[in-house]
This record gives sequence, structure tokens and C-alpha cells, in this order.
Amino acid sequence: MQGRAEPSEREKQREQLYALRMLIEEALRDSNELHHRIREIQLRVAQLSAWVERGDLGGFANVR
Repeated sequence: MQGRAEPSEREKQREQLYALRMLIEEALRDSNELHHRIREIQLRVAQLSAWVERGDLGGFANVR
């Protein structure tokens, strides 16, 4: 069984926990941004596919 940590050890643990929380929040933001970008790409691919199916190759001129 683990005894109580010294005050300095508890402070160090709190700092580590805070740093981990910040990393998790940053990773979540990055994940959300990536998910949004992937969705944009999926929509663009669907649009291009529809143009190809219709034989509307002029639609490719609108692609950034």
C-alpha cells in the first residue's frame, strides 16, 4: 500500500496531471480540426465524382 506523498511530491504530481490534461485538450482540438478537414475532402471527392459521372469535366476547373 502506498503511503501519503510529501507536499512537494503532491505538487509535482498535480503539475504532471495538469500537463497531461493540456496535452489531451490539445490532441482533442487537433482531432476535431482533422475530422473537419477530412469531411471537407470527402465532400470535394463526392463533388468531383458526380462531375465525372455526368461527364462534366469543366467542373474540375473549379477545384482549388
